[in-house]
This record gives sequence, C-alpha cells and structure tokens, in this order.
Amino acid sequence: MGEPGSTPPTGEPARRRFRPWRILRIASGFLLLALGVIGLFLPILQGVLMILAGLAVLGKDLPWSRAITERLAAFVRRRASGDGKPGKAATRPEAS
Repeated sequence: MGEPGSTPPTGEPARRRFRPWRILRIASGFLLLALGVIGLFLPILQGVLMILAGLAVLGKDLPWSRAITERLAAFVRRRASGDGKPGKAATRPEAS
C-alpha cells in the first residue's frame, strides 16, 4: 500500500502532487479574464479577445470554463452555418 510508484487500491483517492504550472496557468487565465473585462471599457485593450483567451487557458483546469468555451464554439458554428435562430441572414430575392 505504501510502496512508491504503486497505484492506490480502488476506492482510495489518489493524492495529487503540487503542480506549480497548474497554479501559474490558472492565475494567468484569471489575469486575462480581468484584463478582458477592463478592456471592454478601454479602447486600448481588446476585451473580447482577452476574455476568450482567458477562458481557453482556464479550460484546461476548470470545468466551468471548458463548458463556456464549448457553448461559445457551438454558437459560432451554428451562426457560421446559417442555422442560428436569432438574426438569421435574409436571403436575396432572385433577379428576374
């Protein structure tokens, strides 16, 4: 049970190692989100772009961020294919 390198028995939670890169990634993701929110009000920063980048960075570690990113991707795919309900592009009448 206590041998190094052995896997824990079923039912026993696996201990997580300290991961400094994970902490750095989460901190940078939240920093990008904060800069994105500030950028929505300042003309210098690209707010939406930074918010999307922050969600993408956080998506590796946080499930709620991954869910938001997947919903946004599905929305963009629907809009690009023309199947989106609100604001569907009007078709031109055929020239006679």
